[in-house]
Amino acid sequence: MIRLPKQTGASLLLGLIVLVVLLIATVALMRSSDTANLIAGNVAFKQAATQLAELGVNDAKGVLGSMTTPDTNVAPSSSTSYAYYALQQTTDSAGLPSVTWSNMSTVTNGLYQYQYVIERMCTGTTPVSDFVTYCSVSQQSQAGLPVNNNSNAANYQVSTAVFYRVTVHVTGPHSSESFIQAMFLK
Repeated sequence: MIRLPKQTGASLLLGLIVLVVLLIATVALMRSSDTANLIAGNVAFKQAATQLAELGVNDAKGVLGSMTTPDTNVAPSSSTSYAYYALQQTTDSAGLPSVTWSNMSTVTNGLYQYQYVIERMCTGTTPVSDFVTYCSVSQQSQAGLPVNNNSNAANYQVSTAVFYRVTVHVTGPHSSESFIQAMFLK
């Protein structure tokens, strides 16, 4: 009769330990993959919100084009998706105007909503009478006709355009939020 050595079960214990290590590694890999997918999704939502802000910029351009009383503020309200300020507003640490966005209605486009604030880049008090002193302006010289018939010297006329700053606030799914600022001359 042949006697076999007594088995102690060491290989079974070693196999179970390897199996637990593989299971932990698999769970860690799955969690890492899920986190990467969530981050990629959030980046996509943020990019879509940023692209939608262009609609708010275009809306603001239309409001500026039709504005006839630039010294009159339009306060944010539940009936307008924008606010207009004849003077530059104070800004927070991010450079955004200190306004209450929740007071304005929103324009909805799919899963996203936007609002915007228009500020004339002037300081002081309204009505602003001296744009060159109290506003951010762009001045361009334009050559005109000679001052009189006896002179060949050109009469230079200076046109002054005031800067306006538009801040668009976009919100979307998964708490995505984007702020865009643009400057216009008028």
